[in-house]
Amino acid sequence: MASLRRTDTLSLPPSYEVSERSLGAGNPTHQSGPAIATAAISSHQYLTTLSNHADNLVTTSTDDVQLMPPMPENTVPSIEPPLYNAVSRLTEPVTYSFRPHSLNTMVLVPPDLRPRYHISTGSNCFIPSSYITTIRRGGTEHDELVADFEMGASKLPESVYIRGGEYHIKDTIKICKSAHLGRNISWKDRQAFYNNHQEWTLGSQNIEWDLSENTKVCTSSSRTSRAPKVIYAKFTPRRGRSLAQLEVTPEGQELFDDILISALILERRRLMLDSVNYGT
Repeated sequence: MASLRRTDTLSLPPSYEVSERSLGAGNPTHQSGPAIATAAISSHQYLTTLSNHADNLVTTSTDDVQLMPPMPENTVPSIEPPLYNAVSRLTEPVTYSFRPHSLNTMVLVPPDLRPRYHISTGSNCFIPSSYITTIRRGGTEHDELVADFEMGASKLPESVYIRGGEYHIKDTIKICKSAHLGRNISWKDRQAFYNNHQEWTLGSQNIEWDLSENTKVCTSSSRTSRAPKVIYAKFTPRRGRSLAQLEVTPEGQELFDDILISALILERRRLMLDSVNYGT
């Protein structure tokens, strides 16, 4: 849409009169940011709000007048703090809570309550017993898609979609057999040990989950590196009325997408009725 210059004639409904303060010719003051143009209201009109206007007149610092859509009411803030844009500035782990938001929806929020991810679940219309979980970056269902995965009672293989590709979950989360190295584990107990050590293989680097305790620990992979393990995150499932929590270390911030998606898949797998004994 072509922008409307201040010098052009601005046509408004007869009931409105654009104020000299916002759009008057000869006003030398330029505002540094957008400012909503004001209008006089006659006796037969109700007070205008963002919710009852389809568009709002906005002036910019370049002297343009543009039509801007209104912000929906009760929108969950999805602006990420500057802290998240500079991962290197983090020096302490951050604990995020999985907070219910609406029906079949939750948001992952840090202590300042600005949503980091929006997580929603719905059944597959063709296979109602199979559920699709969608993860978006931000606080609403309209934000950037990060990934989705489908799991449930179905003839189709469980799958995950991330970074433009779709994969079978059985090929992306694997038993980490190298995790037992250096441990005195009998052959009898080895399979149970394997079930509790799962490796996510779709990220820029593999990450490993230890599911043997109530708090699940995510670390660097013992299979791809012989260096000492680095802790990336800790996931604590919901107990009673408490919220599930995900603690992410500074080292884990750059792997946040993969940490979250793998944690959600593993927790779904753990809680499914026909699941193998994954975790406790």
